[in-house]
Amino acid sequence: MGYCSTHGFLGKQIITENYSPFRRYFRSRNSMEILRRYFWNNPKLVLNFWYNLHIKANLKIILFEKDKINKLKYGFLGTFDWFFRKGFRRF
Repeated sequence: MGYCSTHGFLGKQIITENYSPFRRYFRSRNSMEILRRYFWNNPKLVLNFWYNLHIKANLKIILFEKDKINKLKYGFLGTFDWFFRKGFRRF
């Protein structure tokens, strides 16, 4: 799906997934649905999942990955399409 790579940052090893922009779109869109469905069952777990998938992943993209603009753009579009999903399909 992607190809993992390891980077050193502030004395820690950071692993990046290097997923394609297309995959970032669907991960972003589907994670919003998980947030909606399961938030009231276990809010701490869901917020931790969302934080790791959106905040940390976007920081890794900005710092270490190539094709940053497309990956961030498609991640945003996935979230945007989830919010305005009535009859609209980007792919």
